[in-house]
Amino acid sequence: MVKSESTSNTDRVGGLWGYSQPSTAKHLFRIRRGPSKLYLWPRHPPSFATHAMAAMAHLEDLNFACLSVLLAAVDDNGRAPRLDAAALLRSYSDTSHLAGRSSDSARFLHSPFDFFYYHNHDYVKLVLADTVDAKVAAARSPNCLPHIDPGFLGCIPVSTTAGLMIQDSRTKAWVDVESLPGVRPYRDVIVFAGWTLQVASCHRIPAAVHVVRGNSRPRLSLVYERRLEDNGDGFAMECARIKKRKLGERK
Repeated sequence: MVKSESTSNTDRVGGLWGYSQPSTAKHLFRIRRGPSKLYLWPRHPPSFATHAMAAMAHLEDLNFACLSVLLAAVDDNGRAPRLDAAALLRSYSDTSHLAGRSSDSARFLHSPFDFFYYHNHDYVKLVLADTVDAKVAAARSPNCLPHIDPGFLGCIPVSTTAGLMIQDSRTKAWVDVESLPGVRPYRDVIVFAGWTLQVASCHRIPAAVHVVRGNSRPRLSLVYERRLEDNGDGFAMECARIKKRKLGERK
Protein backbone atom coordinates (compact mmCIF):
# COMPACT_ATOMS: atom_id res chain seq x y z
CA MET A 1 0.00 0.00 0.00
CA VAL A 2 1.49 3.35 -1.02
CA LYS A 3 1.32 5.92 1.76
CA SER A 4 1.01 9.68 1.40
CA GLU A 5 3.50 11.99 3.04
CA SER A 6 0.67 13.44 5.12
CA THR A 7 -2.27 12.21 7.15
CA SER A 8 -5.88 12.61 6.10
CA ASN A 9 -7.37 16.02 5.36
CA THR A 10 -10.87 17.44 5.40
CA ASP A 11 -11.89 20.21 3.01
CA ARG A 12 -14.27 23.03 3.81
CA VAL A 13 -17.35 21.02 2.82
CA GLY A 14 -16.42 18.23 5.21
CA GLY A 15 -15.17 15.51 2.88
CA LEU A 16 -12.27 13.22 3.73
CA TRP A 17 -9.40 12.94 1.24
CA GLY A 18 -5.83 11.66 1.35
CA TYR A 19 -4.43 8.99 3.65
CA SER A 20 -6.10 7.68 6.81
CA GLN A 21 -6.47 4.54 8.89
CA PRO A 22 -10.21 4.03 9.50
CA SER A 23 -9.61 1.00 11.73
CA THR A 24 -6.89 -1.38 12.84
CA ALA A 25 -7.92 -3.72 10.01
CA LYS A 26 -7.34 -1.38 7.08
CA HIS A 27 -5.60 1.64 5.59
CA LEU A 28 -7.28 4.06 3.18
CA PHE A 29 -6.12 6.46 0.48
CA ARG A 30 -9.03 8.53 -0.86
CA ILE A 31 -9.23 10.60 -4.04
CA ARG A 32 -11.98 13.07 -4.87
CA ARG A 33 -11.99 15.48 -7.79
CA GLY A 34 -11.06 18.97 -6.68
CA PRO A 35 -8.20 21.51 -6.51
CA SER A 36 -5.23 19.62 -7.94
CA LYS A 37 -2.74 21.77 -6.03
CA LEU A 38 -4.08 20.30 -2.78
CA TYR A 39 -3.68 16.66 -3.78
CA LEU A 40 -1.26 14.75 -1.58
CA TRP A 41 0.08 12.08 -3.91
CA PRO A 42 2.56 9.44 -2.75
CA ARG A 43 6.04 10.09 -4.13
CA HIS A 44 6.49 6.47 -5.17
CA PRO A 45 5.75 5.05 -7.62
CA PRO A 46 5.91 8.19 -9.82
CA SER A 47 3.15 6.87 -12.11
CA PHE A 48 0.64 6.36 -9.29
CA ALA A 49 -1.23 9.63 -9.79
CA THR A 50 -1.62 9.17 -13.55
CA HIS A 51 -2.89 5.60 -13.28
CA ALA A 52 -5.15 6.41 -10.33
CA MET A 53 -6.89 9.26 -12.16
CA ALA A 54 -7.28 7.13 -15.30
CA ALA A 55 -8.87 4.33 -13.27
CA MET A 56 -11.18 6.83 -11.58
CA ALA A 57 -12.31 8.25 -14.93
CA HIS A 58 -13.10 4.74 -16.21
CA LEU A 59 -15.12 3.86 -13.10
CA GLU A 60 -16.94 7.22 -13.24
CA ASP A 61 -18.08 6.46 -16.80
CA LEU A 62 -19.15 2.92 -15.91
CA ASN A 63 -20.94 4.05 -12.76
CA PHE A 64 -22.88 6.83 -14.48
CA ALA A 65 -23.84 4.58 -17.41
CA CYS A 66 -25.27 1.97 -15.03
CA LEU A 67 -26.97 4.61 -12.91
CA SER A 68 -28.61 6.27 -15.91
CA VAL A 69 -30.08 2.96 -17.10
CA LEU A 70 -31.39 2.09 -13.65
CA LEU A 71 -32.98 5.48 -13.01
CA ALA A 72 -34.56 5.55 -16.47
CA ALA A 73 -36.14 2.16 -15.73
CA VAL A 74 -37.77 3.30 -12.49
CA ASP A 75 -41.54 3.60 -13.06
CA ASP A 76 -44.58 3.23 -10.86
CA ASN A 77 -46.34 0.17 -12.33
CA GLY A 78 -49.28 1.31 -10.27
CA ARG A 79 -47.35 1.05 -7.00
CA ALA A 80 -45.54 4.38 -6.61
CA PRO A 81 -45.45 7.78 -8.34
CA ARG A 82 -42.92 8.08 -11.12
CA LEU A 83 -40.04 10.36 -10.18
CA ASP A 84 -38.38 12.73 -12.62
CA ALA A 85 -35.18 10.85 -11.89
CA ALA A 86 -33.13 12.41 -14.69
CA ALA A 87 -33.90 15.95 -13.52
CA LEU A 88 -33.15 15.05 -9.93
CA LEU A 89 -29.87 13.47 -10.95
CA ARG A 90 -28.84 16.61 -12.84
CA SER A 91 -29.75 18.78 -9.87
CA TYR A 92 -27.96 16.77 -7.23
CA SER A 93 -24.92 15.35 -9.01
CA ASP A 94 -21.65 16.65 -10.39
CA THR A 95 -22.30 15.31 -13.90
CA SER A 96 -21.39 18.54 -15.67
CA HIS A 97 -18.07 18.71 -13.87
CA LEU A 98 -17.22 15.10 -14.61
CA ALA A 99 -17.81 15.70 -18.31
CA GLY A 100 -14.93 18.18 -18.30
CA ARG A 101 -12.57 15.79 -16.46
CA SER A 102 -11.10 18.81 -14.68
CA SER A 103 -9.30 18.41 -11.37
CA ASP A 104 -9.38 22.12 -10.59
CA SER A 105 -12.85 22.58 -9.20
CA ALA A 106 -13.11 25.26 -6.52
CA ARG A 107 -14.03 22.55 -4.04
CA PHE A 108 -13.66 18.83 -3.67
CA LEU A 109 -16.56 16.79 -4.99
CA HIS A 110 -18.19 14.16 -2.83
CA SER A 111 -17.96 11.02 -4.98
CA PRO A 112 -14.90 9.22 -3.56
CA PHE A 113 -12.43 6.85 -5.19
CA ASP A 114 -10.96 4.75 -2.38
CA PHE A 115 -7.92 2.49 -2.16
CA PHE A 116 -8.47 0.13 0.78
CA TYR A 117 -5.59 -2.03 2.02
CA TYR A 118 -6.59 -4.88 4.35
CA HIS A 119 -3.54 -6.47 5.96
CA ASN A 120 -5.54 -9.51 7.27
CA HIS A 121 -3.20 -9.91 10.23
CA ASP A 122 -5.96 -11.08 12.56
CA TYR A 123 -7.11 -13.68 10.05
CA VAL A 124 -3.59 -15.08 9.68
CA LYS A 125 -3.07 -15.22 13.46
CA LEU A 126 -6.29 -17.18 13.90
CA VAL A 127 -5.34 -19.64 11.18
CA LEU A 128 -1.86 -20.12 12.66
CA ALA A 129 -3.43 -20.89 16.04
CA ASP A 130 -4.48 -24.17 14.39
CA THR A 131 -7.46 -24.93 16.59
CA VAL A 132 -10.99 -25.68 15.53
CA ASP A 133 -12.36 -22.62 17.34
CA ALA A 134 -9.68 -20.39 15.78
CA LYS A 135 -10.38 -21.64 12.27
CA VAL A 136 -14.12 -21.07 12.69
CA ALA A 137 -13.43 -17.57 13.98
CA ALA A 138 -11.09 -16.90 11.05
CA ALA A 139 -13.73 -17.98 8.55
CA ARG A 140 -16.17 -15.54 10.12
CA SER A 141 -13.70 -12.73 10.76
CA PRO A 142 -14.79 -9.59 8.88
CA ASN A 143 -12.58 -6.65 7.97
CA CYS A 144 -15.66 -4.44 8.28
CA LEU A 145 -19.13 -4.96 9.68
CA PRO A 146 -22.14 -5.52 7.39
CA HIS A 147 -23.31 -2.17 6.06
CA ILE A 148 -24.82 -0.30 3.11
CA ASP A 149 -23.18 2.63 1.32
CA PRO A 150 -24.87 6.06 1.26
CA GLY A 151 -24.45 6.81 -2.45
CA PHE A 152 -26.22 5.82 -5.66
CA LEU A 153 -23.95 3.05 -6.93
CA GLY A 154 -20.66 1.51 -5.88
CA CYS A 155 -18.18 0.11 -8.42
CA ILE A 156 -15.53 -2.32 -7.19
CA PRO A 157 -13.07 -3.96 -9.61
CA VAL A 158 -12.61 -7.60 -8.61
CA SER A 159 -9.54 -7.91 -6.40
CA THR A 160 -6.84 -10.56 -6.69
CA THR A 161 -7.59 -11.41 -3.04
CA ALA A 162 -11.23 -12.38 -2.58
CA GLY A 163 -13.09 -10.82 0.33
CA LEU A 164 -16.20 -8.90 -0.77
CA MET A 165 -19.42 -10.61 0.23
CA ILE A 166 -22.88 -9.30 -0.68
CA GLN A 167 -26.13 -10.38 0.94
CA ASP A 168 -28.87 -11.58 -1.38
CA SER A 169 -31.82 -9.26 -0.67
CA ARG A 170 -34.36 -12.08 -1.08
CA THR A 171 -32.76 -15.15 0.49
CA LYS A 172 -30.49 -13.21 2.91
CA ALA A 173 -27.69 -15.61 1.97
CA TRP A 174 -24.16 -14.23 1.71
CA VAL A 175 -22.55 -14.45 -1.74
CA ASP A 176 -18.76 -14.54 -1.97
CA VAL A 177 -18.88 -12.64 -5.27
CA GLU A 178 -15.15 -12.48 -5.98
CA SER A 179 -14.87 -16.27 -5.68
CA LEU A 180 -17.58 -17.01 -8.24
CA PRO A 181 -16.49 -19.08 -11.29
CA GLY A 182 -15.26 -17.03 -14.23
CA VAL A 183 -14.74 -13.80 -12.27
CA ARG A 184 -11.56 -12.04 -13.49
CA PRO A 185 -9.50 -9.82 -11.16
CA TYR A 186 -9.22 -6.18 -12.32
CA ARG A 187 -11.15 -6.99 -15.50
CA ASP A 188 -14.63 -7.49 -14.05
CA VAL A 189 -16.33 -4.84 -11.93
CA ILE A 190 -18.93 -5.44 -9.23
CA VAL A 191 -21.69 -2.82 -9.23
CA PHE A 192 -24.21 -2.56 -6.41
CA ALA A 193 -26.82 -0.10 -5.12
CA GLY A 194 -26.51 2.30 -2.22
CA TRP A 195 -29.09 3.97 0.01
CA THR A 196 -29.74 6.95 -2.32
CA LEU A 197 -30.67 4.66 -5.22
CA GLN A 198 -32.98 2.70 -2.94
CA VAL A 199 -34.79 5.95 -2.14
CA ALA A 200 -34.80 7.12 -5.78
CA SER A 201 -36.36 3.84 -6.91
CA CYS A 202 -39.08 3.97 -4.24
CA HIS A 203 -37.31 1.04 -2.55
CA ARG A 204 -37.67 -1.20 -5.61
CA ILE A 205 -33.87 -1.41 -5.93
CA PRO A 206 -32.59 -2.33 -2.46
CA ALA A 207 -29.27 -1.07 -1.16
CA ALA A 208 -26.76 -3.92 -1.06
CA VAL A 209 -25.70 -5.09 2.38
CA HIS A 210 -22.05 -6.10 2.13
CA VAL A 211 -19.01 -7.01 4.17
CA VAL A 212 -15.31 -7.74 3.57
CA ARG A 213 -14.22 -11.08 5.01
CA GLY A 214 -10.73 -12.09 6.03
CA ASN A 215 -8.25 -13.91 3.83
CA SER A 216 -4.82 -15.48 4.19
CA ARG A 217 -3.31 -12.76 1.98
CA PRO A 218 -3.41 -8.94 2.14
CA ARG A 219 -6.16 -7.37 0.04
CA LEU A 220 -6.14 -4.21 -2.08
CA SER A 221 -9.66 -3.04 -2.93
CA LEU A 222 -10.53 -0.16 -5.28
CA VAL A 223 -13.96 1.41 -4.68
CA TYR A 224 -15.65 4.24 -6.59
CA GLU A 225 -18.97 5.45 -5.17
CA ARG A 226 -21.37 7.92 -6.78
CA ARG A 227 -22.30 10.06 -3.80
CA LEU A 228 -24.23 13.25 -3.10
CA GLU A 229 -23.02 16.21 -1.04
CA ASP A 230 -25.27 15.41 1.91
CA ASN A 231 -25.08 11.61 1.62
CA GLY A 232 -28.50 11.67 -0.02
CA ASP A 233 -30.51 13.46 2.67
CA GLY A 234 -31.54 16.34 0.38
CA PHE A 235 -32.31 13.91 -2.44
CA ALA A 236 -34.52 11.84 -0.14
CA MET A 237 -36.44 14.93 0.94
CA GLU A 238 -36.96 15.94 -2.70
CA CYS A 239 -38.17 12.42 -3.57
CA ALA A 240 -40.63 12.54 -0.67
CA ARG A 241 -41.88 15.98 -1.76
CA ILE A 242 -42.49 14.82 -5.35
CA LYS A 243 -44.14 11.61 -4.18
CA LYS A 244 -46.49 13.54 -1.87
CA ARG A 245 -47.39 16.03 -4.62
CA LYS A 246 -48.11 13.31 -7.20
CA LEU A 247 -50.18 11.31 -4.76
CA GLY A 248 -52.26 14.46 -4.23
CA GLU A 249 -52.72 14.81 -7.98
CA ARG A 250 -54.13 11.28 -8.20
CA LYS A 251 -56.89 11.94 -5.69
